Amino acid sequence: MNHDLREVGDTCLLYAGLFPKHASRKSVPPEYFTLIGQQAYWQLAQKNARDTLFESLARKFKTLSQVLSAIRLSVPIHTISVTKEQAKSPERCAANDEQMH
Repeated sequence: MNHDLREVGDTCLLYAGLFPKHASRKSVPPEYFTLIGQQAYWQLAQKNARDTLFESLARKFKTLSQVLSAIRLSVPIHTISVTKEQAKSPERCAANDEQMH
């Protein structure tokens, strides 16, 4: 259940910040992703009281989506290369980045 909620929160954050036009094409307002993503992170925060990460993600969801949006506007999306495996496992992607640097 925690993994599913995290996936919902993470996906909504990506749609709200990086892919708002995709949501609009499907007649879904970006605010929907903000609401659903925040709720997923709040639920995780309640289930994991000792871990403040999800509470921070919920509180700062709008700011984080604005940061992603700013990145999207400053970096041409075709220059970003992510494999399907990396997209499914952000932790593994981050670990690979650390090994390369």
